[in-house]
Amino acid sequence: MNVTLRSEDGLRTASTWRRTIRLTLRAALVAGVTGLCLASGAVAPASAAALSPTPFGDMDRDGWSDLLVRNTTSGDLILYRGTRGGLRAPLRVGRGWNGMDAITRHGDMDGDGHEDVVAREARTGALWLYPGTGTPGEISPAFARRIRIGAGGWNAMKEITPAGDLDGDGRGDLLAVRAATGELFLYPGRGASLAGPRLFGRGWSAMDELTGMGDIDHDGHVDLLARQMDTGDVWAYPGSGSGSSARLGARTMVGAGAAGWGRMESFACLGDVDRDGWNDLVAVDAFAAWTPRVYGLRNGRLHTVSEYGPGWRRHLRPIL
Repeated sequence: MNVTLRSEDGLRTASTWRRTIRLTLRAALVAGVTGLCLASGAVAPASAAALSPTPFGDMDRDGWSDLLVRNTTSGDLILYRGTRGGLRAPLRVGRGWNGMDAITRHGDMDGDGHEDVVAREARTGALWLYPGTGTPGEISPAFARRIRIGAGGWNAMKEITPAGDLDGDGRGDLLAVRAATGELFLYPGRGASLAGPRLFGRGWSAMDELTGMGDIDHDGHVDLLARQMDTGDVWAYPGSGSGSSARLGARTMVGAGAAGWGRMESFACLGDVDRDGWNDLVAVDAFAAWTPRVYGLRNGRLHTVSEYGPGWRRHLRPIL
């Protein structure tokens, strides 16, 4: 793959980014499977021909997962559109996003077939839905007019995380931790809105890097990963039940802090990178030149699948 990166986007030249971008989305671009992280843990299709739009990760609806990045220096939102052979040149799809202090891709929240973005406004604490248009380009806007889905007060929350369909109603849900109390709340998705919060757990102030991983144990329910901050241990929380009985089960440690998980940042699920039937985790090693690494689950433990090489600059934050 040969991607030319424009200097006005604040990004490095292709010589430092080529390996990072190519390998980070290798499986997602081959099979368009980023959405599996919020839907299932199924094996990706063997053929990439005639792909339909993916449920998560495909902003332009061409069947290939795309990479969305925020430049925290300029505030620009940058889209790298996936193709059969790699990624297209970067496309700026938004300005002024430094006014948002939490941004997440939510999949198709409003049910119109296009991927959406949810963001929290730092000044007001309001939560906004940015409905995707499915046609991001130099002229066409990437997002329709934004919709407020949460009034002021969301600045009291941390770890705002799209978790997939936890309650089994076919719509993606949101998790968030109240910073002052450590209570975990589930906000069931209701199309272009969120239902009222439901207490989903306590003691979560000790956890960070919450990541929706899809159905990693293949029991038909989406699951969650989270890291314990004082030890660096990574835990898997299996989802179970549906409706008002939906819950997270007893946790299992899948990564020991002693193995270096305390220094990792920007956890995200990218689908089944190594095609073993299990969704994989990507994380950036802050102590190794910001090197992104992919980890797979095998026998209930995280293990290294691949290392992408250095060059991931700290002010570039993937939105996944």
